[in-house]
Amino acid sequence: MTKVRRRNLTILFVMLSISFLLLIIELLTDKKEIKTYEISVITSGKSDESWMLMKEGAEQAATEMNANIRFITLSNDDLLKEQKEVIQREIKNGADGILISPINSKEIGETIDSIQKKIPIVFVESVVDTKNKTSIVTCDNYNLGEKIAQEILKDERDNEKIAIITDNLEKTSSEERYNGFMSIMDKTNNELMIWELDQSKESDYYKQIAQFIRWNSVDIIVTFDTPILETTAQVKKDMMVGNENLKNTRIFGSGNTSKVISFLEDGIVNGSAMQNEFNIGYIGVKRAIGMKNGESQQVDKIESTIITNENMYSKENQRILFLFIR
Repeated sequence: MTKVRRRNLTILFVMLSISFLLLIIELLTDKKEIKTYEISVITSGKSDESWMLMKEGAEQAATEMNANIRFITLSNDDLLKEQKEVIQREIKNGADGILISPINSKEIGETIDSIQKKIPIVFVESVVDTKNKTSIVTCDNYNLGEKIAQEILKDERDNEKIAIITDNLEKTSSEERYNGFMSIMDKTNNELMIWELDQSKESDYYKQIAQFIRWNSVDIIVTFDTPILETTAQVKKDMMVGNENLKNTRIFGSGNTSKVISFLEDGIVNGSAMQNEFNIGYIGVKRAIGMKNGESQQVDKIESTIITNENMYSKENQRILFLFIR
């Protein structure tokens, strides 16, 4: 073999080796573009501790699925109008999916129908009847209402006066909880009444509830809304100072906040149905992204648990009460 030919072969080998190495490097460094999702979470009211738990669940799912979360709480007096405006704004801002707890399940249905074909919608807490199917991640609200009624009946008392405090039974979650509660209570001899709060005067709820309690003698007070449960418990605690008999008025409701837990410990609240808001936020974000990628709609029902002063210290219930124990 001549020196020239040997040199040419050497050069060719070196060039092939370099090309092969460059190809390997390119293959190793060629990462697929990671899709980032923009998910908006629109609540049915002002920020409270329950929504913060849901936010933590949503953010955990976002971390795992490379999503950005916009968590939006409402502020205006006309919450229904504001919620409709926020939905349209989030779509214009490029949201890939929306988690929403509807203000008024009947009034907002038309708005939801008009956007469902553009963007995945996942209902949390409350549900809207729409023409198109969608994903739902919510507590089994009917069953929650049943559980509250069953807890009350454990005392085996009858002919008691029971007051239900509400500010909006048109919201699906409240309506379903009420229906579940009444499905049990209608079979008893207890006397039931509804104390309806003036929703336009939300800042005045403490005074309204205090007046109801002062003007009416009842054995049990029930509410299906966490902020109302907190306010009712606070009213009872404050009014007991001058009315020892009020200690015998039992309070039952729904909610897992630090205030509710404190009232349970003090015996002010006798029982609270608690759902895992963290799971609702976590599963909701995963459903929205799944739908964006072509997955079918699903319905996820989150079970609730009745927590009382007697069972709140069990290991199982501690995991429900305190988010950091998971």
